[in-house]
This record gives sequence, structure tokens and C-alpha cells, in this order.
Amino acid sequence: EIDDIQDAIRHGRDAQLLCPPNAHERALCLGVIGTSLSHRFESSGSIPDLDEAIIIERQAVALTPDSGETKAMYLNNLGKSLLQRFDRLGDLKDVSEAISAQEWALPLLIHDDVRKVRLLNNFGNSFLRRFQRLGNLSDIDKAISVQQEAVEMIADGHSLKPGVLGNLGNLFLRRYERLGTLADISD
Repeated sequence: EIDDIQDAIRHGRDAQLLCPPNAHERALCLGVIGTSLSHRFESSGSIPDLDEAIIIERQAVALTPDSGETKAMYLNNLGKSLLQRFDRLGDLKDVSEAISAQEWALPLLIHDDVRKVRLLNNFGNSFLRRFQRLGNLSDIDKAISVQQEAVEMIADGHSLKPGVLGNLGNLFLRRYERLGTLADISD
């Protein structure tokens, strides 16, 4: 519901104004605002919302210590927003920055954390988009490698497993379409 997104943005902005400039709480407020703006973009398609989300998500990343899962989640959100803007506007700097943010986030999460599976999935999507744009085989190979890592991390029966496997299959199909190597579509 768009009203809930509007309320989240408004309350996040109000809370941010009450926080000291370099406080951990300020980063939390910025995280809420950035994610909410990104959701509003998904609902409305408003590029200014996405641009503002990216600015705010960068601020949240900058205010967060360089270790731990909170920084990883802010980096993942920034990467997702940058990838959305790349999909919309096609600026290669956005997909490259998305990849950098997601790569920075990976070592901050423990191996068996389900959030790492989501991050790996997003990371693979970023490489796929760049491959689709530039055609560099190293990008599709990296996307496959990252997605295979996500598949290995997630337990059979987990609700994310079918989607992760489906994404991996799609990556092999994309590489097959480019190279025609039957091994990519058998099994």
C-alpha cells in the first residue's frame, strides 16, 4: 500500500532529524528511508525516488562500521537500487557500482546466513545484467559461480531453493545461447 510507504518515508525523515549526525541510529533511519524510497520507485517508476534512495543508501553505508551484517544489508540495498537504475537508464557506472557494493558486502555475512543467499542472488543478477549489456563471458561465468555458491549454501526444502535453482538454470541457458555448449543445458 502506497500510504504505508509514504508513512515510512515521513517517519524515517522525522526520526533522522532527531539523531546526531554521526550516530548509528541515524544510519538506521537512513536505511528505512532509502528502502522505502526504493519501494516507492517500484510502485511508481519515479526516477527521482530511486536517485534519492541511492544517495540516502550511500549515506547509511558511510555511517555504518565496516564490519557486520548491518553494513552488508545497507550495501546490498544500495546494490539493488543501483541495479534498478541501470535497468531503467542503462548507465554502466551503476551496474559496476552495484557489483562493487555487493562484493564488499559478501565477507561481512557468515556463510550459513540466509541473507547471504539473497545477497549472492543479487550479486549474480548484477553480473547477468552486465553480461546482457556488454557480452563479456567473464560476467556470465562469475554470475554462474556466485549462483552455484548460493545453491550450495541453501538447504533442500528451504523456500528460497526453487528460485535460486531457477536463476542458476537461467544463467546456464544464457551462456548456452551465447556459446552453444551443450553441457550448459544438459543435466
